[in-house]
Amino acid sequence: MQIYYSGQYYTKETVIDFLQKWQIKLYNDTGKRLFAAVSNYDLTLFEHTEEHIAIRIVNLPVNVDDGFSFNEAVKDVAYKLMIKFKQNRILIELNEENLLLEQSDEWEDN
Repeated sequence: MQIYYSGQYYTKETVIDFLQKWQIKLYNDTGKRLFAAVSNYDLTLFEHTEEHIAIRIVNLPVNVDDGFSFNEAVKDVAYKLMIKFKQNRILIELNEENLLLEQSDEWEDN
């Protein structure tokens, strides 16, 4: 995952660390445990290829329908990832739909 068009990249370990902290907070707040699978991949279109990180959030069957929304949890972590790692776009692939979260092209360091 590139650091906002800088040519430098976040490591997979940095993203995993962020996800683990999110998982702990989610568990403390809701009692729900969501696994995350993290992998590196190359995204290519025509003659352009970029390194990316894919994150797959796994909903366990033990998460019964008690008002907990898996989709909302996924959207929440995607938004937090986008802000934390200064990403312009994050694609969310849910069973029912695909969502594209987008940020401004202007980032401020704060």
